[in-house]
Formats: sequence, structure tokens, C-alpha cells
Amino acid sequence: MRPSRKVPLGIFVAYVAVGALSPFLAHSRSDVRDLEFGLGFCAAIGLFAWCKLDSQERGVTCPMGALLVGTIAVIGVPYYFLRTMPFRSAALGTLKAILYYLSFGVGFGLGSVTTDALFA
Repeated sequence: MRPSRKVPLGIFVAYVAVGALSPFLAHSRSDVRDLEFGLGFCAAIGLFAWCKLDSQERGVTCPMGALLVGTIAVIGVPYYFLRTMPFRSAALGTLKAILYYLSFGVGFGLGSVTTDALFA
């Protein structure tokens, strides 16, 4: 597995793991919000690293948008794709990224529901 594939997988695993631990760590809604904020911060660092690794693997110059990818991923990832790929590939990459972002919430929820079911 390429290093640029390991980073997004690691981010997803982190969301599932924290989701699984959330019933033990979060006793109020504000605790869950704090967990989600921490995960978002880790995801931002991971996405910045992914942008750098992906550009190295593909042999393209990483645009200045790498920081944008990490800080505002919803804008930064499509920007990165549009700057480094043909339009059709960029559009497909953006669609995949949207599905990937949605998987964060699904992974967190599945982890939490699984833990609740096992320890209820």
C-alpha cells in the first residue's frame, strides 16, 4: 500500500476507534463535541501530510493549497485536485473525497453503536 493511501486509512481508523471509545469518554454532548474537535484537528494534520505524499508519489509540484487542504479540506481538496489533475479526474477525485468525508461520521457512529451494543 502506498504511503499516500495509509494516511487516509489511518484517519478513518482513528474515527472508528474514538467512536468506539466515546461511550466511555463522553458523558455529555459537550464531551462528544470536544472529541470531534480533537479528531478534526488530527484529520487536518493527516490531510496536509496526505497532500504532500500524494504530490510526491505522482511527481507533481504540491501547490500552495497544501495548507488549505489541511485547514479547510472542503475547499482545499478540490483545489488541489483541480490544480494537479485534468478536470475529469479532479471531479472524480472530489466525489471520492466527499464520500470519504462522509465515511468519518459513519465510522464514528459505527464504532459508538458497536460499543454500546457490546457493553449495554
